Order: sequence, then structure tokens, then C-alpha cells
Amino acid sequence: MTTTEFADLTAHAADQYGLRDVRAVIVGHPIGGRDESTIVRWADESVEVALAAFTGRSPRLDTSPGPAALVDLGCMPSVALSSAIDELRVLLQADGGDLSVTSVTDTALEVRLIIEGARCAECVLPRAFLEKVALAVVQRSVPEIVSVIVDDPREHSEWVDPEHL
Repeated sequence: MTTTEFADLTAHAADQYGLRDVRAVIVGHPIGGRDESTIVRWADESVEVALAAFTGRSPRLDTSPGPAALVDLGCMPSVALSSAIDELRVLLQADGGDLSVTSVTDTALEVRLIIEGARCAECVLPRAFLEKVALAVVQRSVPEIVSVIVDDPREHSEWVDPEHL
């Protein structure tokens, strides 16, 4: 288990020890400064993701997804891709959103949009537009990536905008 900030370091260490086929549960960064309920939810979600990895079943996540994701360390983003992802994160963070990488292949990047805590969830870029912007940003550094897929919680049937509670 590691945080998004240390995922590259974790992948590098795994590579150095010949463990590139190892999977890691990656959670958001920073953990410090988060309220207790968020930390507890992230911990519960991380356990669900890890159990799903061991049992082969889909994780049961709550209706407001946090950043926990199971990642194959052999598919961790390259330094160039990590830099592009950081650029996208800054763009989203301006409206209180964020993203976490859920999958990387030679030609595709999949991310989860995180809008928990966003000042205005509807102000964060819509999925279709974000996918186009993300692809353009990523292809500047990694032209081999030909698709970016965004999992947007606002498109989940159970999504409830916190402003409407």
C-alpha cells in the first residue's frame, strides 16, 4: 500500500527487487490533514480493494469513491506520463477535484475522477471534455497513449451532488 505521491517510488523499488508483477493499493496523497471520517472511509475502501485483489471479485465501494485503487506495478506510469498526470491534477485541483490512475497500458490511461470535497462538483470538467483535454496533455509527453478513459462518479446512478443534500 502506498499513496499517489509515492507510487512511482514504490514501482521503482519493486522493479529493483524484480517484483514488477506485484500489485499495490494506492490511496490519495496527502493523508495528513484529512478529517477522520475521510481517513476511515479510505481505509475501508483500501481493504475492499485489497480483498478484491486476493479473491478475484469486484470491490464493494461506497457511493462517494475515494482514491483507493489496485494497480499492477508493472503498469505504473512512466516519468513522462506521471508529469502529464500531475499537470492534469493541477487543472482539476483548481475546482477542488483530483484524479487517481486506475490503469495504464502501452496505449491507454484510465483514471478515476475524485470530486469529494470539491467546492462545486458540477464546476469540475465534465467527463467527455476531460477525456479530450487529458488525451491532448498526455500525448504531448507520451504520444503512444491513444485513449484516456475517465471514471466520473457524477455519471454513476448512485451519485448525489453534495450541494443537493
